[in-house]
Amino acid sequence: MPTLDVSDVLASPEFQDTFTVTQTAFVIGAGGTGASTITGPFPAFGVVIPGKSSLARNADGERIVAYIDIYTTYPLTNGLKTDDVSSREADIVTWHGRQFTVMAIDDFTGFGAGWLHASADLIPLNPKS
Repeated sequence: MPTLDVSDVLASPEFQDTFTVTQTAFVIGAGGTGASTITGPFPAFGVVIPGKSSLARNADGERIVAYIDIYTTYPLTNGLKTDDVSSREADIVTWHGRQFTVMAIDDFTGFGAGWLHASADLIPLNPKS
């Protein structure tokens, strides 16, 4: 277990960037039909860095592949099933005008209380219908 607390560095204004988070909850009603509730966007702060493959492009050029890594204390999720009738979908992070879906969450509390690491994937610019 790491013993180095990097909270002061990660919380420093020199490292932090702003982004917004949009959350979607899904609930199945009594009649068996589902309904989504979108909340946000909520302002958040953290260290955001582009992933290694941010310049890759698919062969047909339909979409630029891009990833970001986020180090934050904001409680992001990559999806959460609460019970049989309700769940929370993966959060959508908007950073520099582009939207990313949170794909993975890693516990980063070994480096400072409350910190997490999230990996997010770019939402397609021109999704196929």
